[in-house]
Amino acid sequence: MSVTCTLISDQKKIKTYSYDEYMSLMESYSTHEVTSGNDQSLEKINFTKINLTRMKRWNKTIVLDPQLIILIQNLKDPQCWTVITEAWCGDGAQNIPVLAKIAEVSEGKINFQLVFRDDNPQFMNQYLTNGGKAIPKLIARDTSEKDLFCWGPRPEAAVSIMHNWKVNPMNITKSEIEVTLHAWYAQNKQHDLMLEILNLMAANVAPKNHS
Repeated sequence: MSVTCTLISDQKKIKTYSYDEYMSLMESYSTHEVTSGNDQSLEKINFTKINLTRMKRWNKTIVLDPQLIILIQNLKDPQCWTVITEAWCGDGAQNIPVLAKIAEVSEGKINFQLVFRDDNPQFMNQYLTNGGKAIPKLIARDTSEKDLFCWGPRPEAAVSIMHNWKVNPMNITKSEIEVTLHAWYAQNKQHDLMLEILNLMAANVAPKNHS
């Protein structure tokens, strides 16, 4: 079983990408030394190259939580998962491969697609985080386009790392805190992300009735 998702924002169809298409774009951006979005700075281009490496690593090493796999494979109704992101987004590179893997093991019950934030400001504005355009942002919908749940831009523990730094930087630079953040991702092995998605799905999705 598979499901097709259509996103409409102010009557304008949004350009979406499959995960394979997104990875191909990441390869192309890195090769041609450009990136997605409005900011084509050298910093963003370099982030894109680093993110491609991160995503390739996750693609090879992700091990999903067994409870999450069971829940996914027993979904009663199909879902559309849309992730708002940009190629230069470090949190996107860390989390998107896991979300894509979850969709993959659903055997077609979760249609996974990605959209670019800067290309779709009206859509992004529907899913702000504390008034900001934080990404990545996952929106899970049913086939009637009703929102089931949203997640993002990062697991709660990672949110705390960044929040605590902003409240009290203690002479730690942005580059240094980003090193700490990505070290946390590597150590956590995406356990927190998987648990948060598991809890969101369990709270909003009715499992199959096997009786």
